[in-house]
Amino acid sequence: MSKENTAKTYLMRYEPAKHEGVANWRNHEFMYFVETTANVEDAFFFARDLDNDYALKRFNADRVTEIITITE
Repeated sequence: MSKENTAKTYLMRYEPAKHEGVANWRNHEFMYFVETTANVEDAFFFARDLDNDYALKRFNADRVTEIITITE
């Protein structure tokens, strides 16, 4: 497997437009522990939420407030 396709783990602070289907009109920030092979600097990316049964979620890069690489 090439290094590009290897999943990386991140700790991410994120301010979603919606959280669990409800508009985030107060702009609350949430913490996610995610795993992805995608480029997290793209306009949007998909990642597995490791704290929520590996649920696949879509994230918008412009709503990420901080991202820390845990594993490479």
